[in-house]
Amino acid sequence: MPEATEAQKRAKLGQYGFGAAKVATKAGPIIGSRLVFGEQIKGESVAEFSRAVESGQQAASEAMETMAAPRELHDSIKHYFGTLDAKVKQQQKAKEGAPAAPPPPAAPAKDAGKK
Repeated sequence: MPEATEAQKRAKLGQYGFGAAKVATKAGPIIGSRLVFGEQIKGESVAEFSRAVESGQQAASEAMETMAAPRELHDSIKHYFGTLDAKVKQQQKAKEGAPAAPPPPAAPAKDAGKK
């Protein structure tokens, strides 16, 4: 049996070197589309990100109060949402036209200089 030529291999595998997955399409809603009425605005949605951060912060706060989140994770949770909150404020300042403050420099590694 003759070996496939390079062109035949490329045709079989597709442009990027891998073939399409064989999947069975089923009936159901398309989950990746969104119809938006009104004027189209280009750029990032700061308001949507802000609402998502606020919602997550409230859920995390409730989880910490009801002890649904382990105590040893409370500081990490607070730090995570504090970082997200700072990003929201930075984006809101940038959107308002005020120059955004640069993020603080990263802390040096605790094991820096050790070998």
